[in-house]
Amino acid sequence: MSKTLALRVPAFIASLLAATSIGFAADTNTVLSVSADAHVGDGGLAKKNFGIVDPLEVMATKAGRTTEAYLRFDIPADQKPVAGAKLRLAARVDKPGKEALLIRSVAPSDWAENVVIWPIKPDHLTSLGEIGISGVSYSWYELDVTSYVQEQLKAGAKSITLVAVHQDTSPNRVLIHSRESGTSKPELILVPAFVAPIVVAKTLPPANTQGPTTPTTPRPANTARTTAPSGPVALKINFQPLSLPAPAGYLIDGGEVFGERGNGWSYGWTVDRTDQARDRSTNEPAVKFPDARYGTVIYTHYKAEKDTGSWAISLPNGDYAVRLCAGDATRDAAMVLSMRVGNQPFLAEKQTSSHRWVENVKVIKVTNGRLTVATDKDSKYVRLCFIEIYSDTSMVPSLLAQIPATSRVSGTGDGVKGATADAGGSTTTRPPANTIADEKKNAKPVKVIDIKTLED
Repeated sequence: MSKTLALRVPAFIASLLAATSIGFAADTNTVLSVSADAHVGDGGLAKKNFGIVDPLEVMATKAGRTTEAYLRFDIPADQKPVAGAKLRLAARVDKPGKEALLIRSVAPSDWAENVVIWPIKPDHLTSLGEIGISGVSYSWYELDVTSYVQEQLKAGAKSITLVAVHQDTSPNRVLIHSRESGTSKPELILVPAFVAPIVVAKTLPPANTQGPTTPTTPRPANTARTTAPSGPVALKINFQPLSLPAPAGYLIDGGEVFGERGNGWSYGWTVDRTDQARDRSTNEPAVKFPDARYGTVIYTHYKAEKDTGSWAISLPNGDYAVRLCAGDATRDAAMVLSMRVGNQPFLAEKQTSSHRWVENVKVIKVTNGRLTVATDKDSKYVRLCFIEIYSDTSMVPSLLAQIPATSRVSGTGDGVKGATADAGGSTTTRPPANTIADEKKNAKPVKVIDIKTLED
């Protein structure tokens, strides 16, 4: 079994290490075995209970079949504050490959494992992180859930329920040993407050060897103000190199894999795209950028690459006004922009010499706690510039009015052959030019949740 060396250090030093990856000392931990577990399914499985089964099943197929696994851990009455917490699962995939398992928090509920079914399943709240499951043999996987467990203990929670859901649609199932398995039950491991986290070295992303070289200065802090996910959402994210300051009012996406960004939000890519972020203002001085947002991009494809992944953000379920911009100043009538947001057609246009960017604004409904941006098969040379998301859907007209003349509004051009026709949220009237100021601010360092796989 893989082991991590644990060192005991004073509490004040432990607090300085809290933002790093962590390991735990096994001899002082409290190990909570799962108190109740079950999976539920929609469709033909909606009225069936799967509370006394092993393994638990998690899947989300394109045909519409979805199953989710619920895990409840009862907290001891004398539980003291903790310095760390991790969820530990014995899991595998049904068929060869790798699947992403998303772990989410759950609203307080008195659900019973021998009663719970899809129509009465507890509601999801926020995403805590994801685990990559690979291999058809069971292995142990871990996820750091320290912040969430500390919040729950401080609030006096008597139990903690988590739900495992499939990140993307896939015909492959993720299978998790349940408490009926005997020796491989799900576990929640709590680390006493006097045990310090252990620093784990991280692998840096590969150097940027394609296109212009990005500066090597330290990543700026990400200070754009946003409302917490539990309240009204007014969120703006710019796709750019991590080393650049963000445009005024924007958060940074630098191509990192989906996870907690340290700014109250969890978002990112299904694969690492940090080496595909570009700053076009350094090599396209002749191009007139409406503002700084249009001068930075992240590739979803590079040259002959096939689609290398999608981007997503965790959001409370509901309707959102979404503005998305894609394009690139270095391309001239070569880019084919066919994209979906929340599984709805969103962009379906070709780039032209007079319209180097394509934008649209639509109302998108989030039903599974996550909004996803993905390319269609017709896409070619796609680069994302920025995205804006608002829970106030009445903002659609004003957002459309902000689109500059250098951008084509999806649905007003020739479209993309074979793409689904754009509908809802587009306009045929050219809005006035954008007057957003190009101010630059710095932010807090990003905190990324590390996911470690343990091998028995």
